[in-house]
Amino acid sequence: MPPPRWALVSSTASQPKKDPGQSSEANQDNPSAAYSDKPPQPTKYPQAMGYPYLNIHGRVLPHPIRLYLELHRTLSLLFSGLTLHPAIPVFYVDKFSVNSFKVSNDVAVTGIWEADITVQNPNHKLKIFFDRIDNYMFYEDEVLTSSSLGGHLYLDTKAQDSFHVRLSRNTTLDENMLPKSTVNAMEQEYGDNGWVNFSFRMLAWTTLEYGSWWSRLKTMEVLCDNLKVGFVGATGNIGKSRADQPLGCAVYV
Repeated sequence: MPPPRWALVSSTASQPKKDPGQSSEANQDNPSAAYSDKPPQPTKYPQAMGYPYLNIHGRVLPHPIRLYLELHRTLSLLFSGLTLHPAIPVFYVDKFSVNSFKVSNDVAVTGIWEADITVQNPNHKLKIFFDRIDNYMFYEDEVLTSSSLGGHLYLDTKAQDSFHVRLSRNTTLDENMLPKSTVNAMEQEYGDNGWVNFSFRMLAWTTLEYGSWWSRLKTMEVLCDNLKVGFVGATGNIGKSRADQPLGCAVYV
């Protein structure tokens, strides 16, 4: 193996010039120096300056692959913004009712709230997976009760689906009583108007998907407010929504 060029330049520059055909004095005095039985020693080259390496899942990837991954991610985000135009789902409350509703003098409130919800996917290219949906029933700013929707909800492009939500509150299970001001406002609203105005709200964890290579996680807040319930019957503890058509909900991402 020939020595590197920088080694040749260094060695020839330090020796005096000789006439053509003149042999080296060292070789004449010591012929064994020119011819040795020992194998030549490997030449040590200076360490080359290469590309940095990126370790992903135990594999060593060269710098060009890292650039490719970063470029792929950038192009994916750009493609989603310019081409996909993701639209948020549309939620409706089809039915809403309250059973066994009772307000006690000791600021204890009991009841069972039930709602039929329809959700639509308005996207032409994106599919929506609902990984988890938490449900809350409000009166003004107070949470009356909550629940979580089990299982997963999947919406294909331009599809819709419905699900049923049931929430209950029992004073034997709920230790936190409502503020007296909230109970008074509830009783006064019913006495003045003949109904009580509830709010049903959801917190949804979703995944938007396009094909098998693009996806994005989204957390959505769904507000279905102004659910006016009129109570009927001798006891006045059974009520249903006064709306004669589905009520739309506001969605925030």
